Amino acid sequence: MEKVMRSRARRTSVLICAGVVLLALFFLANLRPNGQTAKLVWIPSSELERHFHPGPFTRLKFKILRLVGPFWRLYMRGRTQVVIETRFVAISSDALQPTALLPSQSYTNADGTLAWILSPEEFTKINRQISMFSESYSIVHALKLITADGGQAQLRNGAPRLGGNLEFIGLRIDLVPTVSEHSFKLDVGAIATAPALLLDGTLAGVVTNLATGCSVHVANGGAVIVQAPAHNALPFTNYWLMVAPSAVDARGNPKSL
Repeated sequence: MEKVMRSRARRTSVLICAGVVLLALFFLANLRPNGQTAKLVWIPSSELERHFHPGPFTRLKFKILRLVGPFWRLYMRGRTQVVIETRFVAISSDALQPTALLPSQSYTNADGTLAWILSPEEFTKINRQISMFSESYSIVHALKLITADGGQAQLRNGAPRLGGNLEFIGLRIDLVPTVSEHSFKLDVGAIATAPALLLDGTLAGVVTNLATGCSVHVANGGAVIVQAPAHNALPFTNYWLMVAPSAVDARGNPKSL
């Protein structure tokens, strides 16, 4: 009897310790930093892989939460659901440049990459412009996902290069949306490539149209637009990456933060 009681006591102690650890992880994951931060901070392209690679603490947290079903459900129940729409747009050289519809404040990276933070109203106007002049604005990639507040996600549209080379051709984007004071702090890392073709259609290599990353504060229903550095490849002169996060309820309907 004494052995049974000791065994039960050990099991109870283990369960209590596991519960304390899980609760500590839960609260640490939900801590929100205070204070003013910059609206947009660039992430160097050379650091994108490291920035979006989960650290040991994050991997351990999710491993433990998934092992214990009730705690995982508790963790997810309190997270805001987020829909993120992403479009990669090629703008023709003869297109009416919609700079008048963009905010006056822009952010420039060292390599010439530009970014604008749009309110929901400004984003709606830009979308209307693209729809009206679809012959000049070519949507190369259009992707959408649903994730949760603080959840890391990756979107891909494309395929590995043929010929034994596994170099990816298309759009790859890493996203981490975090609710921050009724808006989103959105970490974005994107690489967009396309085939480089000779005049006879032979694949000569891969050209990178955009490789960038940033941490940006965006309004719920707003967007960030990142413009690749100007280049001379015709018939397109500009490439835009448009990323728009929106909070939704359990039925997928937009909601306020």
